[in-house]
Amino acid sequence: MAAETTDFTQVFRGYDKDEVLDAISSLQRDIITANTKLADVSKENKRLLAQIDELTAELDEVGSPTFSGLGTKLENTLRIAEEQSTRLIAQADIDAETLRRTAVAESQRVRIEASEHAEKVTADARAQAKYLVDTARSEVDDMLSRAQESVAANRMDADREIALLRSSALTDITDAQGRARREAEAIIAEAHKTAAEIIATAAEEATQARAEATGLAQETAQARAELAAELDEARSITATENEQLRIDTVRSTEELRLRVSAETTHQQAELESKIMTQRTNLDREIATTRAAWEQEQEQYRLNFAHETETQRQALAAELAEHRATQLAAIEQEVSDAKINHQQVTADLTAEIEQRRITQEKELTRSRRSLESELAAQRAASEQARIDLDIELAHKRDAAAQELLAVHTEAAVSSQALLEDAKNELAEINARTAASRAELERLSTEARDAVRDQRENAYQESRARISEAHEQASKLVSDAEHRARSLVAEAEQRLAYLRQEREAVATYLENLRGALTQAEQLTTEKQ
Repeated sequence: MAAETTDFTQVFRGYDKDEVLDAISSLQRDIITANTKLADVSKENKRLLAQIDELTAELDEVGSPTFSGLGTKLENTLRIAEEQSTRLIAQADIDAETLRRTAVAESQRVRIEASEHAEKVTADARAQAKYLVDTARSEVDDMLSRAQESVAANRMDADREIALLRSSALTDITDAQGRARREAEAIIAEAHKTAAEIIATAAEEATQARAEATGLAQETAQARAELAAELDEARSITATENEQLRIDTVRSTEELRLRVSAETTHQQAELESKIMTQRTNLDREIATTRAAWEQEQEQYRLNFAHETETQRQALAAELAEHRATQLAAIEQEVSDAKINHQQVTADLTAEIEQRRITQEKELTRSRRSLESELAAQRAASEQARIDLDIELAHKRDAAAQELLAVHTEAAVSSQALLEDAKNELAEINARTAASRAELERLSTEARDAVRDQRENAYQESRARISEAHEQASKLVSDAEHRARSLVAEAEQRLAYLRQEREAVATYLENLRGALTQAEQLTTEKQ
């Protein structure tokens, strides 16, 4: 009989050991039950043999039968044989029907259990493989997700720090440019103010000179006729000196314009415009003064030639000295302003360059730090992946070793069960053959005895004895059928054990394939 607990619970390392032992114990109990049934059949055979012996003894006691008393004995014998045969036939029918139903039910149950067990083992193997694959995929996805999130967070932090540094650098540069622009504008405004003051001073001095010239013209009006000749000479000299003075003024103004133009284009344009305007005014005023002076000198040149020459020379010297002083002051102020502007520009440029170098160094340090952190994180991720691969390899090796141990243990157990089943089958076959030989011998002896008695007995007892012989043959056939059923059941049990062994081997192979597939999926995910 097949065991009821063949659907073993799957644990981490194979089937549950207790359930396997229970199933083996159940199989052993089924074998014991089969042996008990075989013993019952042997007892039944012995009983039949005893009955045959009794019939033979009765025939021996009868000896040479006579017609007197033959009817009573024959009637008793036939009655007993009929009752016995009826009982045996009924019991044989009952036993045959019971065995048939039991065999059919048992075969159906075993087939259903085998199908259910195969489906359950397949479903469990698929579920286990799916669980391992899903677990491995989930772990790999979690690791990749954490690594990607960490890299993204580090990248965002780096971008944020770079943006802050860039914004700070731009702010500092903008502030420095603003300060430089304001300082340059202040310097330009100061230069404009200084130039305006210089121009105003020159205008005042020119006005004063014109006033002095007017006074001098009034003073020399009476002596103008006397100094006419000297005035012509003085006019020529004055024209030359004025031209030289104009040339010097133009040259000085041009030099000043060139020096100022080096500072800024706007300042140069304004300063040049003002200087040109002032120069035009001065030229116009000088020309006007010179024309008036020439007219006055023409009138008083004869009388005041010497005085006019003296005063003109003194005035020219004073004016030249004053102009030289003013031009030197203007040039010095412009030079100082230019030097100051250049110094400020150089300082600002150096400061900006220093800040740029500092910011570049800080950016380089930040970039190197970020690269180091990213490299460390990459190394940590790679080390984690290597550790995971090593751990998976160790687990896979351990699982393979355990599966191999379970497979070996199952193979040894299956082999032991097969050997026991073979031994029991051989023993059953031997006992069945012995019973068959014994029954054949007894049948032969009974047939011989009945034939001998039939030759000496009357014809009616021969028919009853033949009927009894047929009943005995039927009993033997039933016994042989039962023995064959037991043998078939034992062979079926042996085939079932072989199927169980093959199912266990198939399950182990499928589980090994599932682990290999999970490893491949893990490798592909990484």
